[in-house]
This record gives sequence, structure tokens and C-alpha cells, in this order.
Amino acid sequence: MIVIHQSDAGQTFTVQVGDRIEVWLEERPSTGYSWQFETDHNRFLVLDSSFHGDSTIPGGNGTRRFQLEAIAPGESSIVFRLIQPWDNGAEAIDQFQITVRVIGN
Repeated sequence: MIVIHQSDAGQTFTVQVGDRIEVWLEERPSTGYSWQFETDHNRFLVLDSSFHGDSTIPGGNGTRRFQLEAIAPGESSIVFRLIQPWDNGAEAIDQFQITVRVIGN
């Protein structure tokens, strides 16, 4: 499994078909903003998206974890946008992008 954090923005990662990828991004749900992502769903299977709070204070900061599995060879960008999901067409207040090269095993 490869673990990716916000400090890895813009990097390219190489994985094999069947490998899992975890992406951890800082998030504060009380603002109404959450991370959403776009990718080639023919190349990656979404296994999970979950929030992990950093404190016991309601509305506190935390981290959003995305788990993906590489299912087909090729290269794709994965773009995460920090948006209010109900506000169609709204601009993201932050963006995180990586490139993942998937090779056959």
C-alpha cells in the first residue's frame, strides 16, 4: 500500500495492478467543505472515503482518508477539490492533484 499526504501534491507515483493507495487530506467538516475527487474509474476502484477527527471537540479539524485500488494499467491524474458538495458549479477553495502510473503485474 502506498500512503499519500498533502505534502505529496504534484508528484507521480508508480503502483502495480492490485495495489492499494491511501490519500490523506486535512479537512474541517464544520465549514461545509469536503474533499471530492475525479479520476478514471476504469483504472481505480474506490474502496472507502472516511473522516478521522483529530480532537474530541465538535467541528474540529481532521483528515479525510480515501482508499483506492489500482485495477488497470495506464497513467491517470487524480484531482481532489475542496468544495461544498451541494453547491453545484461553485469553485473549489483548495485543490490537490497527483499522477498515478499503474503497471501490470
